Order: sequence, then C-alpha cells, then structure tokens
Amino acid sequence: MGLLELFDRFRKTPWFRILYMGVFGVIVGFLIPIAGALGCLLVLGIGIGLFGMPYLVGERSIRRMFLYVLLVVVIAVPIAAAPVSDLYASFPQEFAASSSGSFVLSNGTVEPYDSGGAGDFTFHVDVRSLNATYETPDSIRVFALVIDVTPFEVTQTYLPLGDWNGSSLSAGTRYTGNYTVVGYGLHYHRFEVFQRTIVQPATQCPPPSGARTYEEGRSGCFLAGAPLTSQGGGTIYGPIALSGGGIYGMFVVRSLLFMLFPVFTFGLIALMFWWTRRAREVREKRETRMTDAIQAAGGEFTCSNCGTDVPGAAVKCPKCGASFDEPEAEIKPETAGAPEKEPGTASILKEEKPAGKPEASRRPRP
Repeated sequence: MGLLELFDRFRKTPWFRILYMGVFGVIVGFLIPIAGALGCLLVLGIGIGLFGMPYLVGERSIRRMFLYVLLVVVIAVPIAAAPVSDLYASFPQEFAASSSGSFVLSNGTVEPYDSGGAGDFTFHVDVRSLNATYETPDSIRVFALVIDVTPFEVTQTYLPLGDWNGSSLSAGTRYTGNYTVVGYGLHYHRFEVFQRTIVQPATQCPPPSGARTYEEGRSGCFLAGAPLTSQGGGTIYGPIALSGGGIYGMFVVRSLLFMLFPVFTFGLIALMFWWTRRAREVREKRETRMTDAIQAAGGEFTCSNCGTDVPGAAVKCPKCGASFDEPEAEIKPETAGAPEKEPGTASILKEEKPAGKPEASRRPRP
C-alpha cells in the first residue's frame, strides 16, 4: 500500500481532522504574541480560520466545530504564553537616566528589583538642576510613575518621592519613596519632575488628550522625566513581584482573554451558517408538504394573485394568504369568452394547467 493511499485512508478518519486542527492551534499559538502589531486583522483572521479550516475538510456539524475550537484554544494558549513569559522573566535591571530641559536625572531604580512576591519596594532617583530657579530640594516635586499590569487592567499610580538626601539641587539630591505592589501582575516605572505646586500630577498636570508620549504637549508644570519616552518606550520593567511560574500563569490568562475575540468571531460566522442552513431546510420541508397536499387533493390550481400552485381543496393560498370563494362552475373548453366578474370584486381566474390536471377558477375575497 503506497503512502498516498495510506494518507487518503487516514484523511477520511476523525483523527485527521483532530491532527489538522491541532497543527492550526500551534500556528495560532505562535501568532498571538504578535497581536499588538496586527491587532484586529489577526483576531479576524484567526476567527475565520476557526470556521474555515474544518469546513475545508468537509466538516459541517456546528457542534463538532465548537469542539475543534476548544482544541485550538487548549493548544494555542500555553504555546503563546511561553515565549512572552520567558522574555519578561529575563529582563535585566535598568537604571533610569536622562537630561531633560534644565534637569539631569540619574540612577533611577527600584529596590529590591526581584523579590518573587508582593511586598514593599523602594524607588529612588538622583536629580540635579542646572537652573538657578530650582536650588533647594523642596522647590520641585519628584514622583515615581508606577504602572501595574494585571491580566484584566492597567493602572497608573504617582508615588511621591521625598526624604531627600542632599541640600542643593545644583550639586544633586536623591529622592526616595516606598510603594507596596501586588504579586499578581507586571510592574513598570519611570520618574517625573514637576513644579512644587503639583500634588496630584494625574489631575493637575495630565498629558493632553491624544498625546503619544509622556512629555508631548505637557504644560509648564512638567519639568523633566526619565527615561524619555523616545528611549525604549519611556518605562523600565520592575519590580518583579512574580515567580517564573507566576509570570507564565499571568500570560496564560492574558492569552486566553485574547482568544475570546477570535472565538466570538467564529461564533458569528457559525451562527450565520446555521441560520442559512436552517432556513433552507425549512423551505424544503414547506415545499414538500405543499407537494404532498397537492397530490393528496388530486389536482391543483394557480393563484392569480401570486402565481403559486395550490391544491384543489384549498380555501386559502398557502403563500400569499389570499382567500378563495367556492369554486365556480367548471368552464368547458368549448365555452367562448371570459367569465363575468362580479361588480366590485377582483377575480382570480384559473390558469390553464398541463393535461391531466383539473381546471377550475377561484375568486379571492377582497
């Protein structure tokens, strides 16, 4: 038995479709990590693939298609989470630094960088001013912008840094603050300098609507930031409050949430397919019942209101619903002329049927 014949026999078994959709699940797993670059196109493409792939190999059962979708999700989600979690777990510790305006920021970081769990963390940054207007540490306000990313939301918190070490900004001053982070998310941070009148930067000095960077379009209340947004996205990873397994688990959840959108797309396509097939089956059954009724009545007439063939015993058109009067006397072929119409009544006269079918006339009630 040749390989082609073996493959043809295998292709006709349910195991072929399971293997077929399993391979598709692996492909989807490698595509999910790049969802940020492709966005909605990837969601739409995966959703169409979830329906189209089994359809191409002859699957028409919606119930079994849902089982294939479940198989793809089970395979794709763990595969998608693995490379991303490995990437985040391997990020080295970085120190924020920038020269922004008349300020020089350096050594901005968090300690401990990797604790493996929730707890208290200390943020600190060294600030130096080249502007004589800002001489003392209390002439400005320094914040650590902490960004917490959980599977379900992203929050930003401005942590005020005080307890400065140094008496002159021209020589440099270290600003320090403590923050308690949760252990079920990822964390990023950056440092920002504001005028002393700013107590709540998120409301008193927010970035303008539509700004693409933290610095873009900020008013005079914002003085400096580190790292700059143009440098690696403007944030630094840390603190690490998750173990390696915790990071992987978080990205499993995030990948699963992402897959809900392609599954929803698949559901819409499957619903339209089911509805179209159901409507066709209902129409075929209705036509079959009409044919059976016509044959049982032994003949048929034509409704001149809509042109539908109706059984001889029918008192109402099954398609347009027009009601018929009692049949008029049969018109013999040799009778010349058209039948007279009753005043004010629209007549529906019989149309001549092929030989072997009874001829009669009907008159619909107004």
